Amino acid sequence: MQEEDNFGDTFLHKLFAEREDKSTLEIGEFALRNGVNINIKNDKNRTLLDSVELQLSKESSEFKRKILKERIIFLEKHGAKRGRDL
Repeated sequence: MQEEDNFGDTFLHKLFAEREDKSTLEIGEFALRNGVNINIKNDKNRTLLDSVELQLSKESSEFKRKILKERIIFLEKHGAKRGRDL
C-alpha cells in the first residue's frame, strides 16, 4: 500500500481522489492502522492533505465539498501535514 505510481501518488492519494463514498474513510483508517504513512509527498511535493485541500478549492458542488471537508477533518485527526510543513 506504500507504493507510488508514476506521479508519486500513493494508495491513499488515489483512494481519496477517486472515491466519494463513506467507505473511503474506513479503508483509510484500516490502511493507517496497518502502517501506511499519511504524509508521503507526491512528485508535486503534495501530501494527501494538500491534495484534498486542492480538490476542495476547485470543487463547486456543495455535496462534494462536504465530503472533502470531512476528509480534511479525518486527515488532520490522524496527523496529516502539508508538504510545506515537512
